Amino acid sequence: MAENGHRVALVGGYQPIKDINDPHVKEIAEFAVSEYNKQAQGKKKLVFQSVICGETQVVAGVNFRLVISATTTATAIGEKYVAVVWEKSWENFRQLTSFRKLAKTN
Repeated sequence: MAENGHRVALVGGYQPIKDINDPHVKEIAEFAVSEYNKQAQGKKKLVFQSVICGETQVVAGVNFRLVISATTTATAIGEKYVAVVWEKSWENFRQLTSFRKLAKTN
């Protein structure tokens, strides 16, 4: 905490996304699933369902770290995935930097 009682965000740290229903956040999530499907090479394709939660990090652009619900084309059962997309909107640049399935917890 700063001396004035306000919290100070860590430079480069992730901050929660306040509105996960924002159309831009959904667009980033759909991009992540689409890019995953392009790189899947023989794996079952995913179908985007929703954004569950997410965070952003400012680093020469913005990293979006999103928890996404998606189904496979073979089943209607939703699974959770974590995707990180790096975006530099002023350059019309987006890159999927990681995509992984979350482990199930009981």
